[in-house]
Amino acid sequence: MAHGILSSGAAWNQPDFSWVRKLDDLGILNSNRLNMGNLDSIGNNAGKIANEVINAKQRWGVEKVDIVAHSKGGIDSRHFVENNDAVERLIQLGTPNAGSPLADVAQGILVVGIGLPNTVIVNALAGPAGVQLTQP
Repeated sequence: MAHGILSSGAAWNQPDFSWVRKLDDLGILNSNRLNMGNLDSIGNNAGKIANEVINAKQRWGVEKVDIVAHSKGGIDSRHFVENNDAVERLIQLGTPNAGSPLADVAQGILVVGIGLPNTVIVNALAGPAGVQLTQP
């Protein structure tokens, strides 16, 4: 399971995702331990997903896994899946595959509020995920 931005693997234990506990009750193997950090690039998170997929395949002795992903975790997972055949299914929940209008607004506020050169610096320091989530 791949979480979204500003989140962690603990998100899957929240009441909104009570179906995760039902997987356990049914004996369906799953992993919600993946923590990609709050804000990292799509490529870096795809690498973290790759490591978790390798571990899951070894742990359970399977050739392919399914990924359930939320929000930006879906974009990160899609990037991994596009370059790897170890995934049978990718299920995306609320994934902004065409970009996020909220990311556009945030970038606009940064540009207007602190100026374009400073926005470039902030994006470089804070991580590229904010820019990668914009619609353009």
